This record gives sequence, C-alpha cells and structure tokens, in this order.
Amino acid sequence: MKTKRIACLMLGLLLLTPLSLFGASFDTVVVFGDSLSDNGNLYMATGDTPDPDFYWEGRFSNGPVWVEYLADVDLLACILDDQAYGGAQTSSNAPPGLVEQVALYTDPPAALPDNALFVIWIGANDFLEVAYGADTKLSELVDTSMSNIEVALDNLASFGAKSILIANLPNLGQTPLAISTGLTTAAAIATQSFNNALADLIDGFISDNPSITVYELDINGYFQDVVNNPDNFGFNNTTEASENFDLADNFDNSAGYLFWDLIHPTTEAHEEIAQYTYDLLTAPPNDDDNGGGGGGGGGGGGGGCFIESVFISH
Repeated sequence: MKTKRIACLMLGLLLLTPLSLFGASFDTVVVFGDSLSDNGNLYMATGDTPDPDFYWEGRFSNGPVWVEYLADVDLLACILDDQAYGGAQTSSNAPPGLVEQVALYTDPPAALPDNALFVIWIGANDFLEVAYGADTKLSELVDTSMSNIEVALDNLASFGAKSILIANLPNLGQTPLAISTGLTTAAAIATQSFNNALADLIDGFISDNPSITVYELDINGYFQDVVNNPDNFGFNNTTEASENFDLADNFDNSAGYLFWDLIHPTTEAHEEIAQYTYDLLTAPPNDDDNGGGGGGGGGGGGGGCFIESVFISH
C-alpha cells in the first residue's frame, strides 16, 4: 500500500511538472525565412505588398503566421524577433534573402540574445528559375541553395547560436497552383531534391558543431499527413484557394480551407504548424517520434503541402 501511494505521488508530481523541463524552453525566437514566416516585414518596407484588402495585416495569409502562434503565451510564451521577408530566396537578392537576413542580424555590434532559438525555413523561392522555364539545371539550383544555407548556418554558429531549428520544404506539387497548372510532378521532384540535400547538409553541420542543438522540423512529412487526413486537422478542402480570398476584407475561413490563396496556407494551418513545432521542441530528449534535438527527425521525401511563392514572386 505504501509503495502504491509513493507511485501515485510520483505520477502526480510528473503531471504537475512544467513541460519545459522535459524538453526545451526559450526566451527569444529569431526567425529567418520567406512569406511563410513574414509577420509584416515586406509590407512595412513596401507599403502595399501583400495587398491589405486580401491579406491580413501584412501577412501572406488571413491571420497570424506560425511563428507568431509559436511565440504566443499559449505555447513558448517568448519574444519573437522576426527577420523573414516575403519573396526571399536563400541568397542575398532583394528582398533580403537568407544570407543577408542572417548577416544583418549578426553584424557587429549585435549581441547574442539569451536562451534563443534560431529558426530557418526557406528555399521554395529558389526554384523560380525552373518554374519560369529558364535553362538552369535543378541540381545546380539545389547546390546553390545548400551553399547559401550553409553560409547562414556557419554565420549563426560563429555568432554563438546554441539552438537552431531548420524546416524542410513541403511538397511544392500539392499547392493549388501546381495542381491547376499541371506542374505537380516537376514541383514534387524539386521538393525531394531540395529536402534530400538539406538532410545531408544538416547531418554535416551537426557533426561539425556538436555543441549546437539542432531541431529538424519535418514539415514535409507532417503536411503529407494533413493532406491525407484533413478531417483530423479540421480541414475540408486541401486543393483549392479559399473561397473568400478574392473578397476584400473577408478573412473568414470557417469553411475549412488549407490554403488561403494558390500557394499560401491559411492562419488555421499556421496554427497547426506552430503546435507541431512546439511538440517537437518540448518532447523529451531523444524522442525519435518527434524528431528530437541534436539532429533527430527531419524528412527528405516528397510529401507535405505548403509553399512560399514557388511560381510567382512577391
């Protein structure tokens, strides 16, 4: 009987223990990327992109984007420092791409924030040349993308980053735009090529930087699950843009669309991404089911669904 009481007490203590003790907690999230993570930077720079009549408060969606939900009080409850720009590529082309975003952030006399998580989610815009039919080999584009991401990662490592989260690409062929234009196969091949190379790059970075905790966010696999089982996530339509997208000042998604326009997810989908990311970050160490820290998880194949502007630039 005494043993049973002790066991019950221990279980109670575990249930009352903050989840952050089992996984990670952060004071600041610093984000580098494109329109999937942009919380209004491009709009503030241009004053008109994206169009505020059809996109909510400078976001490329009908509401907040995933990193805003992730940093919110309901999840990490931390400071959000968003450096992402809609239309960004991995290079330093305008708008500021990944290499430039990271360089500007780490440029002296910049100071390393306490207990920070650095986030990188980018790459789809690099395939614009292929989408437009330019005579550029896919392998060359992938190599260039990986070189740029490696530069950004090395810069963050030199800056003193201790925790980095890197997301792969969803299947670009599963966007409404790719579906409607017959580019599903080509876009899926591009996705797989990018993700395979990214997985190898991350493995090498982890090997060279054992003191840095690296979280691999398998957006690819997760959103394949969303597309295959939309009812489980509250979505009714995963193949078309929202019926309200072309209605000015109407950001309602009660009909349950996965995509707001032909390429960008709804804010409801962004909220799902945030929860998935939070589950990864707060999972017990070495939990293979959630990716884990220090290089666990991370898919490379052709599943998923969300994409930055793959065929059109912003």
